[in-house]
Amino acid sequence: MTLATDPLILGTARVVDSEGSGDELEGRVTALSAAGLRVHALEIESLRSAWRGRPDRVGPGFQSGCAPILALDRARVLLTEGAADAVVIRGDEPLRTGYGGPERRRLMRVYGDTSIPEAYTRLARLQMERLGLDEPAYLRLADALVANYARTARRRGLPIRSAHGHEAATSLFRLADCANPNLDFRGVVLLGTLRAAEVLHRTADGLARLLGVAVELLDDGPEHLGTIVDYEHLGRAYRSACDQAGLDFAAHFHSGEALLEAYTCFPPPVIGLLLATGIAQSPAGLESVLGRRELTVTGGMNLAGAPWNNPALHGLIVLLERLDGKDPLTSTARIGLVHGNGGVGGYQGVAIVGVSHS
Repeated sequence: MTLATDPLILGTARVVDSEGSGDELEGRVTALSAAGLRVHALEIESLRSAWRGRPDRVGPGFQSGCAPILALDRARVLLTEGAADAVVIRGDEPLRTGYGGPERRRLMRVYGDTSIPEAYTRLARLQMERLGLDEPAYLRLADALVANYARTARRRGLPIRSAHGHEAATSLFRLADCANPNLDFRGVVLLGTLRAAEVLHRTADGLARLLGVAVELLDDGPEHLGTIVDYEHLGRAYRSACDQAGLDFAAHFHSGEALLEAYTCFPPPVIGLLLATGIAQSPAGLESVLGRRELTVTGGMNLAGAPWNNPALHGLIVLLERLDGKDPLTSTARIGLVHGNGGVGGYQGVAIVGVSHS
């Protein structure tokens, strides 16, 4: 790991369906500002923000499922170039209680007449062709993915939020394969320099660091599925993040020293991630990986809930909680990777964090 100039993660907070509090962390933000430090705020936009298409890399507001990784990338630039002493990333999405059902469905139709589930169904059929998988083989992978998420949820005693998982969502997928919007979420991540840590009476030892982060953007939408489906852009983002971090994440993952939060909205991006990173060496090796290694720390976006643009932020916060050295189930893990998938897959981001335990 390259630790000397990596941004420090000075704290996280999450509120899920009114459980939890961000007050202590917001107090740290206030303390940094009161000490005269430059604190830059970034926002993960909510469903109410009009869909703009290709994301802005600068912000201060970020959209799509890749938004949290875009925000982390912007935070890294601000901190390493000396433009800020601390960066606070906030996401607030009352997806369960903040919208009526018809309003929520209307706002989610970002591709006009093509729904998001239908777009991913078309993407999946293209992926089958590219990988040489017939429909029964692909559906076995979909089942194995859901089983993988459920194992994590059961092992963690996490709530299983999907009540109708076997109901059909499209011609190919069940509700269990989709993101579950029945979740209210608020999350905050505070990053900073060593100076900011010192103001908060923290030392760098034992703090998590942002080791690497990269985003690749292609044209997105149903008309671009033929380019998206190869996930070459995801592979580029992964290699760039690994190069920044100075490590081979896949090797650490297979050795049990790393945690993963894959973006689990439908099978295509997860399958794309496993193959683009080399975690699975070929389509034939996918089922073996799914049976051996947990792909999420949250239990996935259907079982744990999916707050629109914020799943990767939620996953990052949970992953950092698991890396604190106090969790007996993950006490040997030192590294974590969070995947962000935006739109129907045109926007791909990877963030790698790490912590040294005393």
